[in-house]
Amino acid sequence: WEVETVLIPFWADGGHKKKIRNNESSTPTTIGRTTVCVSSQVGCRQGCTFCATGKMGKLRSLTTDEILAQLFFAKKIVRLSKIGGDLQSEDTRLPLLPLPEITNIVFMGMGEPADNAASVRGAIRIMSKNELFQLSATRITVSTVAP
Repeated sequence: WEVETVLIPFWADGGHKKKIRNNESSTPTTIGRTTVCVSSQVGCRQGCTFCATGKMGKLRSLTTDEILAQLFFAKKIVRLSKIGGDLQSEDTRLPLLPLPEITNIVFMGMGEPADNAASVRGAIRIMSKNELFQLSATRITVSTVAP
C-alpha cells in the first residue's frame, strides 16, 4: 500500500500555480508557504462515510520514522524545485515550479492520528527541533475525530 503525502503550496497572492519573476533577472522567485499533509497510518479504523481511507479499514500504523520520511521527502521536492529539478517516474517527467519553503505540517492524510498517538507525538517532537527540521510546534496541526 502507498501512503498519502500532499504538498500544498500557497503563494502570497492566493494563487496555487503562479511563478513571479523578479525585474532584475528571469529567475523564477516564489513567495509564500507550503503546507505538508502527512499520514499517520495506512488506512483507518474510524470508518467515516465521507472518507475513502476509512472505507479501506486500518491496515497498520506508521512508525515515527515513516512519518518523518514523508516530511524529509517533501523537503527534498522543495529543494529540487529550486534548482530546476524534475520529478521522474518510469513513464512521466514533470518539471517542478519553484515551491515556497515548508512552513506548516498537518496530520490530515491517511489514518487517525489519535489511534497512533505515540508515533505522532514522537514525530512532532523531532519535526519541531531547530537543529533538524526547523519547524515551530505552533505550525504543526493534528486533525482528529478524537476516538
